Amino acid sequence: MNHEARCAFVHAQVACAMAEIAAMQAHNQMNLAHNQNALYTYSDFMAVQDKYCVGHNAVIEYLRDG
Repeated sequence: MNHEARCAFVHAQVACAMAEIAAMQAHNQMNLAHNQNALYTYSDFMAVQDKYCVGHNAVIEYLRDG
């Protein structure tokens, strides 16, 4: 895979991560509106970047290898 394709893949992964985070945020807001505790915590949100390999070091390493 060339560098441009790797960049496109990273962008696609980021889009997936952002969609998941938006859903998590919406769920938390819904819970709070119903006087319930937020389901997702800081750790859950941080885990998304690992799930999609879009953390800073992971992206740098992935692009460097290409």
